[in-house]
Amino acid sequence: MSLGKCCVTTFKHEGTSTGKITTVAGVESYVAGAENGFDKVVVILTDIYGPKLINTQLIADQFAEQLKAQVVVPDLFNNDPYNPESGIELMDWLKNHGIEGSKKFTKTFLENLTKESSPKEIFGVGYCYGAPLVLENLVEGGFFKSGAIAHPSFTTPEEYSKVAKPLLISSAPDDELFVPELRTKAIEVLTANKTWFLVNLFEGAPHGFAVRGDLSQPKVKFAKEKAFADVVLWFQQ
Repeated sequence: MSLGKCCVTTFKHEGTSTGKITTVAGVESYVAGAENGFDKVVVILTDIYGPKLINTQLIADQFAEQLKAQVVVPDLFNNDPYNPESGIELMDWLKNHGIEGSKKFTKTFLENLTKESSPKEIFGVGYCYGAPLVLENLVEGGFFKSGAIAHPSFTTPEEYSKVAKPLLISSAPDDELFVPELRTKAIEVLTANKTWFLVNLFEGAPHGFAVRGDLSQPKVKFAKEKAFADVVLWFQQ
């Protein structure tokens, strides 16, 4: 996998978020649709920019409205999201925010969420960095009933081979972080295991399109909106 400009390029989307930053299961989180209670919860596991990115908050608001669910976006990075203006290189930032540590953090968060609120159903959405955290919880006995990932980063064939719950994957066909060889292997193991899955490829969309894309570009705008709508339909199904 190649970490480059595509990982940090961000186009800020317009809009005013309607949720709030609060504490959920002991973790500072962005919460949308709080009035919907805890019967159905969608957990968004974010890219490197965390829950305070307006783009992510707007997506959470839309999921809450469309799915009639509470949407929780936990802060995976303890108020230390990646900031390209800080002068810190992404690889250096990742040394303090490794995937394995975030997997343990996510498991603890979901355990505490379940104990605290007893939701009937939990669904997981993972963008970029958050993708392997979703896969980790789609195994037998995992916390998520169903999951969706977009332009996944840091995933492995072994992780896809363990997925036992329905999985939606949205990506660009030439994503350097989800290369064709990895995508083909993921499809092979998901098919062999008879896992219910769907893979959508959006030509002309860059890595990060589902959250941080340039919406002035028609292909990117379509990909972002279609990826969102697909998640809604996937979870409703």
